[in-house]
Amino acid sequence: MTAQLDPKLDPYDVAGKFLMRSMLKRLGATLDPRALVYQSQKLKVRAERVVEAIEHLIGARPGQKLVVNFKANTLEDTVRRAGRRLAVGLTAAASILASGLTATSATASDWVSVSFGIVAGLLITGLVLDLVRLTSSGSWNRSSQSRFCSTALD
Repeated sequence: MTAQLDPKLDPYDVAGKFLMRSMLKRLGATLDPRALVYQSQKLKVRAERVVEAIEHLIGARPGQKLVVNFKANTLEDTVRRAGRRLAVGLTAAASILASGLTATSATASDWVSVSFGIVAGLLITGLVLDLVRLTSSGSWNRSSQSRFCSTALD
């Protein structure tokens, strides 16, 4: 269309010049000298803090040394406990679902749905006892953990 109006006109050249002009106008409007000075001072302070932290870490500066205390045992126990409870809860839910599906099935025997229901009940009881035991004692002890794991998960 533009070639029919002016064959010498390059539309990409015109669009490029327009975009460059508009971008420079926006860039000039956002480049506030006060904001640039503030950002550069902020960057300088942060860089100094990083250098000081590295000097403290390697011992080149006097002061408190880096001390890292991990309490991974309690975290690991918490994750392990939550994983077990989740597994037991999901297994109980699957047993309830299987009990309901086999109860409505015309081909499955009655004892199958009853056994799924019993397994679900035992798992839910174990999970509730585990939660009650934990909240009543205030902490998780190894003997209750080993008893629960051996009865509910093994």
